[in-house]
Amino acid sequence: MNITYLPVEEEFEQFISCFILINASSDTANNVVLHPPTTECGFCFHFKENIAVKKINDAEFVEQPAFVVVGPQTHTVQIRIPRNYISIRLGLQPGAMYRLTGRSLSDFTDKSFCGEEIFGVKAAGLNQLLAGVHPTEEIRKHILDFLKKLMASARPVHKFDYCMQKLAAENGNYKLQQLCLDAGMSMRQFERLGQVRLGMSPKLFARIARFSCAYRMGENSPRPNWTAIAYRAGYFDLIHLIRDFKTFLGHAPRSISDLIVNSPVRLQASLHHLG
Repeated sequence: MNITYLPVEEEFEQFISCFILINASSDTANNVVLHPPTTECGFCFHFKENIAVKKINDAEFVEQPAFVVVGPQTHTVQIRIPRNYISIRLGLQPGAMYRLTGRSLSDFTDKSFCGEEIFGVKAAGLNQLLAGVHPTEEIRKHILDFLKKLMASARPVHKFDYCMQKLAAENGNYKLQQLCLDAGMSMRQFERLGQVRLGMSPKLFARIARFSCAYRMGENSPRPNWTAIAYRAGYFDLIHLIRDFKTFLGHAPRSISDLIVNSPVRLQASLHHLG
């Protein structure tokens, strides 16, 4: 699996948290990997072959479109990776999806949509451009041009967004009460804005950020030491890490170590926040 970090100009950094090209082509077709919750929603563009996703209440895998709008994720999904898997992932900063769509993120939580369903003719035009394009730089340019058009009519940034970006950058390890004080807002206001601009409460957002950090450390380790990872990720102890793994993944960390280590595709190992 090869990862290429795509450059992002300064004008986009208030919207983009992660912009990567993934090439996970292999000799084996239909590898199934787990994708636990992260704090990041965004856009995924699939080339050559599309992935299929099985969510928590789905009976079967559902093939995804070439351009997918991915909402906030609070449950683990299974992803079936095709033999020729090439994709671009554009992760959005906290609050950015709300600003670009003007829709409450509670309508997006644990859901994904065809790009055209959310952005209409703008997305249709992008799909047409990407269909015949191969050089990475040209693909990057078309995607950022599309984002720039969305940014032109985006809702204004809110001080709550900056607080949640700080919380994400600290992997959930920042006191919410202090963020409220910094923003001059009450916890009740934070909760209300969280449902609209994040699709979840700030408390759940922080918990997922910490869990996601620990899971990424596991994916980046040849043999995960979960006790050490728990402390590095900001957990009080291993017991609290185990609790979150059981909540968000359905398994204790040590019971899936081999699954993580032997996975042919590690989709979260490369996630990082710009800046």
